[in-house]
Amino acid sequence: MFQVIASTIPGFAKRTTHSTRSFASLRTRESRPPVAASAQQQVLRASDARTYTDRSTTVVRSASLKKAVVKVSLPPPPAGKVYEVWLQHPDGHMVKAGLIPDVSRARDGVLLDGDAATAIGAGITVEPAGGSNSPTSVPVALVTFS
Repeated sequence: MFQVIASTIPGFAKRTTHSTRSFASLRTRESRPPVAASAQQQVLRASDARTYTDRSTTVVRSASLKKAVVKVSLPPPPAGKVYEVWLQHPDGHMVKAGLIPDVSRARDGVLLDGDAATAIGAGITVEPAGGSNSPTSVPVALVTFS
């Protein structure tokens, strides 16, 4: 805090108190560093990002980042169930890549786990709440990376 004494009427001094915090906040608004992009945003903005689609599913993959983002337009899963995403490797093996607990949020994208650089596709299945170690149902969506 600092005080400013200003003379508004001859012989009368007015004392005003100002907060240094208000001036400091003005400086920080102008000089704030840019906010770092989330991992999801980095994939979506990557120079090598490629988009692959199915009727209800879009996958954006960056091979250089080894990551992918899935966007879905699916109805909510049945009670006690969850959508699970799988990455398919060249040998056909499906590897867990994440759960979609809230389909309304998945419309904006969900960052997948695992190495998407070597995957040849992605699939989504309906699994018991908490997910499974391997797919237990027929895929509701399949996206090929080609």
